[in-house]
Amino acid sequence: MKKFYNMEFGTYKEQGDSVILEINKNRFNSHALFDIQEVGEADERFFQVSVSENEQSFIFDFSIEKDFQNLKTIVNRNLPIKLSIAKTIIKQDILKTSGFDYVSVNPSSIYYLPMKQVKYLYRATSVMPSNNETDSFKQYKACVLYILTGQNYESLLSDYHSLDKLVEKNPYLEQILETTNRNQLLNILDKIENLATYQEWEQVRRTKNKFKNVGIAFITTIVLTNVLTGLSVIAVKNHQKEVAIEQVKDSYKTTKIKADITTALNNKNYDRAIELMKSDKQSDKQIAQQMYDVGEYQTALYYNDKLLENIVSAYWKSGKQDKISSLRLADSSSKAVKNQLELEQAIATYNTEKMQQELGFTENPNTLMRMALKYIDENELLNADTVADKLKGVNNSKAQYKYVKVVYDLKDAQLKLKDSQNQLLSANDSSDSNNKEKQINQAQNDIAKYASTIEKLKNKEKEAKKEVYK
Repeated sequence: MKKFYNMEFGTYKEQGDSVILEINKNRFNSHALFDIQEVGEADERFFQVSVSENEQSFIFDFSIEKDFQNLKTIVNRNLPIKLSIAKTIIKQDILKTSGFDYVSVNPSSIYYLPMKQVKYLYRATSVMPSNNETDSFKQYKACVLYILTGQNYESLLSDYHSLDKLVEKNPYLEQILETTNRNQLLNILDKIENLATYQEWEQVRRTKNKFKNVGIAFITTIVLTNVLTGLSVIAVKNHQKEVAIEQVKDSYKTTKIKADITTALNNKNYDRAIELMKSDKQSDKQIAQQMYDVGEYQTALYYNDKLLENIVSAYWKSGKQDKISSLRLADSSSKAVKNQLELEQAIATYNTEKMQQELGFTENPNTLMRMALKYIDENELLNADTVADKLKGVNNSKAQYKYVKVVYDLKDAQLKLKDSQNQLLSANDSSDSNNKEKQINQAQNDIAKYASTIEKLKNKEKEAKKEVYK
């Protein structure tokens, strides 16, 4: 008997151990059969496929392995099986790891073998129909929600309104809806699976007890002699179940707070994010790191002044070192940290007096590097050379010194190029006919030489900068 399953680009026709998918050629970027046949080169997570064609269409014939069932049939399975298959799909991360331009995670395109085997049908090369408008996580989430609820996959890609009534009855669905990445989703599925498996075994135990065929006298004896023990076991089991439920509830609260924090950060509502972090009992260091990760450097510095070097380095890396002058520390910061910030601000604002005063006492290779770079930026190559000499003798300064040396040589070449260009202008304006041609040729040769040197040094500068800021 044939079965039909709709997918993004057509309808699967399943009969026996074969699934046929026919797609019109006008949906392809190439009509060359050999371009399409590349989909046959897939790993073991995909079913084998042969590709043929007729005048209007390409025809994909997938070979389904024994006992695999289409994911559309999973709605009739018990919860532990659903959760196990959902987790397998998330762990495989097929959209990222397949090697193809596109893989369909539409339930119609997925087959499963309980408990943990999952295989896929449709995968696409660059010339084949694909749908990359929806991000990977939304596709995974919609697939998982289909497995657990049976609601329409396509509608779940756009919104979750179809789940409103189900969410009221099942708090675990709300936890899943709150997730914002694969790790969160997998964590929630783990928690739900643990509780579901526990409840499933409890049901098996109760069913087996119901059908025990023992004599009345034996039962009476057992009851009389073991009633207290039995009550104790029941109490323990009930307590275990209550603990498991409370653990899931606590996990839900924690996951929801973390999801709310992520939402607040994404919306740049940083005050709200910090409020939620504090309610989540996060430390100042944890708050600071999250603020640093979203580029809120002043707030990060306030909560953890040990991030000063990271923040100053980040500003220099992005060419925004002028922002260093506005950084402020908490009153509780140590004198050493305050002195370090003062020096970094002096470098950023080109306070040469402060820079010269501190040069003899500074051993931090990153600070010395920035001091040299500032002198170079101001065309003060002699002062830059002095700082570079000290930097060279400081421990763990190899990458910093190399970067300064390349930037120094680049600036020197740029200044010489500019000088040569001025010499060319002067030679062209010269009235000395005897030396004019010679001067022009010399200037042109110098310009070509320094221009070539600059291009090479620019490439070296990029590589040296990567080493410093890796």
